[in-house]
Amino acid sequence: MIDPISAFAAVQSAVALIKKAKATVDDVRSLGPLVGKFFEAKHETAKAIREAKKKGGSSMAQAVQIEMELMQQEQFEADLKEIFIYSGNADVWAKI
Repeated sequence: MIDPISAFAAVQSAVALIKKAKATVDDVRSLGPLVGKFFEAKHETAKAIREAKKKGGSSMAQAVQIEMELMQQEQFEADLKEIFIYSGNADVWAKI
């Protein structure tokens, strides 16, 4: 099982790819594979966090980092939603 911090790195990588691609594409639908990677990495992060919580222990630094990373993920997902909505693809986002 991957640790939460490594899982967050995968999410951050997907976010960076989406931001870079977004600047060069004309059609938001071409971001599909990258958006898929983001949500897959987000899913793996959720699993890693659940496993870390099961293990228990006490690490305030890791807990703070996890919560900050989750907050960034939520913000990026909101930004991603806006990209779809403002490009006239709200229906696609709703299906996602």
